[in-house]
Amino acid sequence: MLQEEFPRPDFVRPRLRMLNGRWDFNISKADDIAIDDIYNYFIEVPYLPHTELSNLNLTVDGNFLWYRKKFKITKAELAGTIILNFAGVKGNTEVFLNGVSIGTNAFSFSPFAFNISDFAVEGINTLVLKVSSTKEQMLLENIGVWQNIWLEFASKTFIENLHTQAGLKSSQIFLQGKIKNISDEMKMEISLYCQGKKILSSTYLAQETINIQLKIPTPLKYWNPGDGNIYDIKIILKNKIGGICDTIYTYCAFREISIVENNLAINGTQVFLRQIRDKLIYPDSKNTISSIAQIKQDLSLVLKLGFNGVYVEGSIPDPRYLYIADKLGLLVTIAFDGLGYNVDNKNDLNMLINEIDRIIIRDYRHPSIVIWSPISNYFGSKEPSVELYNSIRQSDPTRLISSVAGGYQYYTDIYDKRIFTDDLEFFKETVLYATNGPLLSPKDEEKLLKSNPSLLNPDILHEMPLYISGFGVYPLSQEFGLPAFKEEDFLFYYKRYVEIIRESGAMGYVYADLYDSSTKGWGLYDFRRNQKISDRAILELRATNLEKSNLEKKGLETLEQQKIIAKQMQQNTQNHTCFMQPPQGANTTIQMPPIHQ
Repeated sequence: MLQEEFPRPDFVRPRLRMLNGRWDFNISKADDIAIDDIYNYFIEVPYLPHTELSNLNLTVDGNFLWYRKKFKITKAELAGTIILNFAGVKGNTEVFLNGVSIGTNAFSFSPFAFNISDFAVEGINTLVLKVSSTKEQMLLENIGVWQNIWLEFASKTFIENLHTQAGLKSSQIFLQGKIKNISDEMKMEISLYCQGKKILSSTYLAQETINIQLKIPTPLKYWNPGDGNIYDIKIILKNKIGGICDTIYTYCAFREISIVENNLAINGTQVFLRQIRDKLIYPDSKNTISSIAQIKQDLSLVLKLGFNGVYVEGSIPDPRYLYIADKLGLLVTIAFDGLGYNVDNKNDLNMLINEIDRIIIRDYRHPSIVIWSPISNYFGSKEPSVELYNSIRQSDPTRLISSVAGGYQYYTDIYDKRIFTDDLEFFKETVLYATNGPLLSPKDEEKLLKSNPSLLNPDILHEMPLYISGFGVYPLSQEFGLPAFKEEDFLFYYKRYVEIIRESGAMGYVYADLYDSSTKGWGLYDFRRNQKISDRAILELRATNLEKSNLEKKGLETLEQQKIIAKQMQQNTQNHTCFMQPPQGANTTIQMPPIHQ
């Protein structure tokens, strides 16, 4: 099946109906509108009102946005479970179905869902959304539906949540979750596929708590950079007479992240990060993906330029974006950049922690994600950094955390720096000299550490993996009164900067940016993805990016040994019926949140 066409490729319930498209729309200062009121506009969901693809392209000047959609529910659909899914609505959202308030959501970037089985009726149903700003400083133009909305259908008994994780050392895939409204003698049929070929089929007696371990036939297919091997999983839940109650498609990958000799390692092999920043801004739709082709276009540019990953900052990627990154074997850093919250405000900090937790729960299965970074360019107190780190570590014990990108370093897995300058010597000093925050003189640094003893000192920073999470060369077109760089000058600086980073022993770098964020900028492509440098320059930049670092040359030997060991392992494909057993040696996992009742 083409999983990339589904709103969540890592959790596909094929019985679904998209609710995107034309909705009635209104802007009002009133927080109470009858469902049969006259709405002044039509809007194309899931695009924000001020974008071109919304078919409105207008400025929001009211306190509340109202959305209305009518849809049909059949008698057969009403007999089972109906789940209403929202991938993302920016602002405070209240959801009404047939005039009844069924729930609220206060988060802008994370998904939410409601079981609407008790509120839906046979025939025409009316869905209404009321959206308002979550905080005073939030611009009104930034509120509204900006991600997919869809219905999913199952029987009264359905798989409420599911978590998958591959154990590299045990050669097992662990499935954990919950079945809602389970009855006696139900079974789960699980099929496992790799590269389109079925390699395992098992039947389990179903229990309310899903706790299954699958022993995977060897040799294992590892997920590695540039080699996105994933295992597809199909789960069919059947009642005692063999009727299908629910079907779920998901996947996972054998990929383990660690730190080896102060460098990122994937499956024990050291990897040098060559990432480029993607702000997820699109010409006609702001942060909303309009098509799979748009995702593929941007990620193909990443590969064309010789990068092995992307640094996502400014928004949260669509799950389909991450699925394609998974398939391509790209290494992804998710930089939340505070998501617009003021982390020095306790209430905002708690909101950010809760929202990040919900995003991690949704995106945990994607092997492409290797680093979480909650805030960027932060030079405040220790508490927000530490609280965010501890929260993310509790939710996800498997990935690296850069607590603050380019700011003060307090408690983190990674020493994170950002450097933007056209002074070559200053760039070199900043990379090689460990200082907390911007490059300081020894005297100024001594004052800083004395006034803020919680900051990590140079000795500690020297012992941590160094990550240059942002560097850039002056713009290829004139901006902010700065002269445009000539192509030859751009290439000279780029090559020298990358060489300095590579020789410093850093774990990797992020070039900013892939494309301009408006009509002008520092991107290698303009806002509409037109190439700004010549084909020859692209080839030279690609060659620079692809040059092997010392750690990668060493890692190739490890990778070859890994392949030899895998080939020597005997295949062990089995078809069997058995009782579910708790997984042995499973890593700490998290549970998907239940659907709101």
